[in-house]
Amino acid sequence: TVDIHQKPETIHFGLDYDDVGKTFGKKLKKQDGQEIEAKVKSIPWKDQDTRTVNIAELKQDIERELPNNTFPSFTSAQFALEMIEGVEKVRFINKPG
Repeated sequence: TVDIHQKPETIHFGLDYDDVGKTFGKKLKKQDGQEIEAKVKSIPWKDQDTRTVNIAELKQDIERELPNNTFPSFTSAQFALEMIEGVEKVRFINKPG
């Protein structure tokens, strides 16, 4: 068995791409990091050509989409929790025969 993945230090902010609508969105999380049904359907761009995100507007969109009482107050730490993405891991298993 071989696992291939980036180093854990490469955790980063990320967006979710919708292949059908050709748009970027963001699935949201609870305080424990588990994904919930809520999401920002369309990312607000400051400049779409350079894919520069309008952070202030995105923060408002996230707050609006989160269910009540998800966070007592929405700080930069909660914003980071919503935006952070882990690394992907691929496992290869060699089966004899």
